[in-house]
Amino acid sequence: MIRPERGPAAQSGDLPWQAVTATRFRSWPIMKKLINVAAAAVVAAGVLTGSQAVAAAAQPTGQAAAKCTNLVVTGKTVAVRRPPNDENATPNSPVDHYVHKGDRLRSCVMTFNRGGNSYFKCGRSGSDWYLVRGGQIPETCVRKV
Repeated sequence: MIRPERGPAAQSGDLPWQAVTATRFRSWPIMKKLINVAAAAVVAAGVLTGSQAVAAAAQPTGQAAAKCTNLVVTGKTVAVRRPPNDENATPNSPVDHYVHKGDRLRSCVMTFNRGGNSYFKCGRSGSDWYLVRGGQIPETCVRKV
């Protein structure tokens, strides 16, 4: 029978497999700590990078700010609709709030619903919607400033 070497972590009453295990793997707690520290650093770097990306997307600056459009409401009272699950708005989508003639809005995105979900709002027919704070507003009820 081959007798395993007994290291400093082995006790006098240990079985042979316990002595080998204690000798061979006594450096694992240090490795676990190093792996945990490295994983935490990678996660923290990813969270910081992700939060910076979200902040940059929320605050348009430079070229992105030039693509945003300032709008003025031309209809008397216009519903801002918020469809469920971030879908394109339809005339039957739930109303989030109302805006009134002369109100100024800012939109950086426009939906293009070519060939589907046409509407008749503010005296004109259309199919496109501007994304504004709180939901979507029909293109026919606003004008660019």
